[in-house]
Amino acid sequence: YLTDDLHPKIPNILKGLKYYSRFTEQLLSKPIAKSKTVFNNKKVTDHHAIIPTGVAPSGISPAENKIYDLGGLDIKAEGTFRPEHFQGVALVVDRLLQYVGPCKLYLGQKDIQQFQVIKYMIANTLHKVEPVMCPTIRESNGLAMSSRNKHLGSEEKSQLGVIHDTLTWAAKNILNKSVKDIISDAKEKLLECIYINDVEYFDILKLNDLEPVINISRSETLVVCVALNTNKARLIDNILLFY
Repeated sequence: YLTDDLHPKIPNILKGLKYYSRFTEQLLSKPIAKSKTVFNNKKVTDHHAIIPTGVAPSGISPAENKIYDLGGLDIKAEGTFRPEHFQGVALVVDRLLQYVGPCKLYLGQKDIQQFQVIKYMIANTLHKVEPVMCPTIRESNGLAMSSRNKHLGSEEKSQLGVIHDTLTWAAKNILNKSVKDIISDAKEKLLECIYINDVEYFDILKLNDLEPVINISRSETLVVCVALNTNKARLIDNILLFY
């Protein structure tokens, strides 16, 4: 939360974030509402909302100062459940590319958000490398292959083919049902499997910015993605539509 006295200062603060103008322009296109869900003196605690000061930091080592601009792709979907994960991914891949200097970087579709994050990072650095997305390799029942599958028994693996089945079902019905109904029905289908404890998310997102889809359009690539927990492993998977 922000204190009430900051409300009139917010437009100038947003205008100062020139690097993020693609995000702030929409907010500045109309007056900033003084909503109690944002500006509320009674709700402000020691964990105050972060406010850009416009003052450059000093006395920080290069390693400490290395925070990657990932276009907000790192805080959506997986990023909601794994805070800071993609900052770590960006750091490791950035250093790998510096040392190796490859022409192409091959990454699996199963970790599609990771692919989009790294693709964004590469586009905003000096790396001369082409990211290439490789198709997900699957078991005979459609279960995406993963090192985490070693924690699953043979019966679990067999039953967890329902993950890919549900993604495929969603893709087939994408033009016949509302997005809300597809997501709700998909979660129900998954939870019918005795080996699935909970579904963290089942989403239909735009591939380019990982924003949730409201109305389906064939003109843009979509990704139907899921993350869930079994008794022994956390599994993710996805399929692309209109790719």
